Amino acid sequence: MGLYNHLIERDAPVKLLAIAAPDFSFVSPADLLAKSLAHEQHITKCIHELYAMAEAEKDYALRARLEWYVEEQVEEEASLKLLIDRLAMAGEAGLYHFDKELAERVYERASILK
Repeated sequence: MGLYNHLIERDAPVKLLAIAAPDFSFVSPADLLAKSLAHEQHITKCIHELYAMAEAEKDYALRARLEWYVEEQVEEEASLKLLIDRLAMAGEAGLYHFDKELAERVYERASILK
């Protein structure tokens, strides 16, 4: 919505298209986290491509807006890498405690819309 709002603010046309549903299949918690990290890395790549296009077009307002997304993706990837490492250390025997600890986390909305 942050990019959507940016386009509206700049009087740019907006066309929202359907997005394919993600693959929800996984064989283990480690596989789920690995797929989640791969998805975040894909999103990071897309944001970097947008940033490069904004730079090439000299759209400095968009480039500035995209900096928030660049920083957010650094946090997202780091968070998943930490979870992957912690799950590997916990192993199957520690999976219950790992899951319990994740359930106790407090959701903090990270939004450019604040």
